Amino acid sequence: MIHIKTIKDDRGKVEIRVSLVDMGYVFEETVNVRYTVSVYVTPKGKRKNKGIDVSFCSPKEILDAKLELWNLLKPKI
Repeated sequence: MIHIKTIKDDRGKVEIRVSLVDMGYVFEETVNVRYTVSVYVTPKGKRKNKGIDVSFCSPKEILDAKLELWNLLKPKI
């Protein structure tokens, strides 16, 4: 599953794509997963986006995208 968080600001349109990858094994009845993060930027006045280093975004922006994905996946009790 891929979650895309879009941020529009003075940098242009920034897309933070977070996906959850299953590691394929179970340890003590918990499933081990990891996040993969990729960042795409469309500068102002341009139409094509390009992949860029994750350090372009602040750690808070990346954490917010991960939390949004987790809130979509967590069970509703």
